[in-house]
Amino acid sequence: MKYFFFFLFCLLIGIISLTAQSLHFGYDISGNQELRILQYDDDSQSIPLPLNPEPVIIIPVPDGPIMYTATNGLEIYPNPVETELIIKWDTQIANLLVKIELSAYNAKLIEEVKFRASDQKAVLSMSQRPSGVYYVKIYCSDGRIINHSIIKK
Repeated sequence: MKYFFFFLFCLLIGIISLTAQSLHFGYDISGNQELRILQYDDDSQSIPLPLNPEPVIIIPVPDGPIMYTATNGLEIYPNPVETELIIKWDTQIANLLVKIELSAYNAKLIEEVKFRASDQKAVLSMSQRPSGVYYVKIYCSDGRIINHSIIKK
């Protein structure tokens, strides 16, 4: 019996506390919370609660991965390839090259290509590779990643 009265007492306190105050939220068009107000049911004033948003850090990001074009000083040929894939670049790009990778169609790294930027050329042997689609990724020091797909006959 005393458990019943205790339960009833807790239920009554919970109901009173729910009706005694309410919390309202305001949102902008994007769905971001911009207002939070605590209101009491008695005649006291509403209290706006500070949101204290975390500071936003904006990091400039260079233009994302780009496909190579003949105008950016890079040539990858022949495509489709049978035995050797040749990657050539001009002197403007030579100073930017960091790394060249060959990946399979499932993005698994197959080979990191060894090259000297001053040679302005890298040759990949494709004769031992099975037929399929491969991707060449060229990483530049300015943050750009140049992607190109290759078909192996």
